[in-house]
Amino acid sequence: MEKSKIVDSMELIFDYQKKFGSNFRDYNNPNPEEMARLILCLYEEIGELQALIPWKPHRKNQVDGTFSSKLEGVVDIFKYIIEIALYLGISWEELKRAFYTKSSVCECRYKQEFLLEFDRVAMVDIDGVLTNYPQGFLSSIGYCSPVKSLKMIDLSNEIDMEYSKLREYKHHWRENGGYKKLETKHDFVPRDLKNSGYKVVMSSNRPFNQYRRIWGDTLEWLVEHNIPFDSLYFSEEKVDIFSQIQKSNIHLVVEDDPSQIQKYSNEGMTILVPRCSYNQDLLCEGVYFFSDRPEFLSILESLKS
Repeated sequence: MEKSKIVDSMELIFDYQKKFGSNFRDYNNPNPEEMARLILCLYEEIGELQALIPWKPHRKNQVDGTFSSKLEGVVDIFKYIIEIALYLGISWEELKRAFYTKSSVCECRYKQEFLLEFDRVAMVDIDGVLTNYPQGFLSSIGYCSPVKSLKMIDLSNEIDMEYSKLREYKHHWRENGGYKKLETKHDFVPRDLKNSGYKVVMSSNRPFNQYRRIWGDTLEWLVEHNIPFDSLYFSEEKVDIFSQIQKSNIHLVVEDDPSQIQKYSNEGMTILVPRCSYNQDLLCEGVYFFSDRPEFLSILESLKS
């Protein structure tokens, strides 16, 4: 390569690779077969690099490649990763943002799995407690009236929309970062809990295993709105978190969903519940309702004594 052609930014590297790759493939008309070939080429380059490293514990005489050959192997892998990104229509800016989001997720999970000691925990639900869900989702499809339901099947009846259509809208909303666009609600809750000496564990039954971006979207939302927390857990059944955090260390729970509140109550937990249309008639043991910050602080003070 001529010295004048050496590029010094990732945007230009992406452009340079795309110019070369255009000799072999049409980025505007991707197809599964070409995508599969690119992935197989990446596997082959990884295998070639592995062959340059003496990694087998059961072999005495193994080839240890030169630095330059290993460097070239890494470059080959890097080029195919860029090719795959380009073929999927991923720009450098999108890849960079996703990299930092994923890195934040990894750091958060590492911290809570290896570094944190969980004692005097307050477990805080996100949707309906800290966000304006489900109203935020419904407003995205043009429905702005208050609702009294949480489950999708009940919501479809309440807003008079076909269940399959509502599920389709929600799928699209999740896939396109809908959780990041929700407005805050009762954001004083985690701050006051931290000030009262609790470790704040965020809990959510958002379908992280189905939509992998949910971890990053949720983390970005918490950081964007300066919500203090110590860890973040996703579980379809929130009481399952007791298998990861000792139940005796969880001093209280903040939750709005009647079905989850009932389960916590059955476990003998203390539950602080923000009043809303779908839970105000709930009768459970250990429940304390609040409507605003003064009432929330009053409950915290009473629990101390």
